[in-house]
Amino acid sequence: MSFDSLNAVLKAAGCTFDDVVDVTVFIVDPEVAMETIWKVLPEYWGDAPHPTLTGAGGDLAVSVSA
Repeated sequence: MSFDSLNAVLKAAGCTFDDVVDVTVFIVDPEVAMETIWKVLPEYWGDAPHPTLTGAGGDLAVSVSA
């Protein structure tokens, strides 16, 4: 749902995820959510190159550049 909302904001600004260069995601329960997140992201991000992703949650803090 968050990415649907973000898509709406990007569209209103005349942009898409192709224009995004950095994403920060705060994850409440990383052990449960990460598998789902990795399945959902390609639906929104499409093909590479992807934006930089920073994820944080619980004891987890990961920064990934792609």
